[in-house]
Amino acid sequence: MAICRVCGVQMSDGTRFCPNCGADAAMTTGPMGYGPPPQPRMAGRGADGMARAAQGVGVGGGILGVIWGGLAPYLTFRFPNDISWSMYGTNLGKPEVGLIIGVVLGVLGIIGAVLAVRSRGTAGFLLFFCGIVGFVLGQTWLIPGAMLLAAGGLAFGSGRS
Repeated sequence: MAICRVCGVQMSDGTRFCPNCGADAAMTTGPMGYGPPPQPRMAGRGADGMARAAQGVGVGGGILGVIWGGLAPYLTFRFPNDISWSMYGTNLGKPEVGLIIGVVLGVLGIIGAVLAVRSRGTAGFLLFFCGIVGFVLGQTWLIPGAMLLAAGGLAFGSGRS
C-alpha cells in the first residue's frame, strides 16, 4: 500500500492520483506529511523588514547628525556676529566640542544602523545611546536623535520576531 505524500491517505498500489486530495502519487518532491506544504516567508516582512527599516532610519539619522552636528559650529565660526552657539540650545561652551560630539554620534549612529540586520541587540543599544546623547547635545540634534531612537526601537523590535 502506498501513502499519499500530501494528505496521508492510504492508496492502493498502481494508483497515480490520490482519491482523497488528487495529488500526483509519482510526485517525489515536497515535504512528506499531512496538510499543505509550508509557504515560504515573504521578503520584506516581519523581523527582516523591521531590521531593514531600522537600518534605513538609522543611516538617515546618522547622516543628518553628522551634517547638523558639523553645520552649527561651522556657521558660528563663519558668521560670529549673526549666529551664536547659545542659539542652538547647548551649554557645552566651545563649538568645537559640539562639532566633535555631533560627528562622532552621527558616525556611531551609521555604524549601529549598518549592524541592525546582523546584530540587532548591539545595534539597538548603539542607536538608543546615540539618540539619547543627541537629545542632551541640544536643538541641532532633535531630529537626528529622534530618528536614531526610532531606529533603535525598530532594531530591538525586529529581534523579537
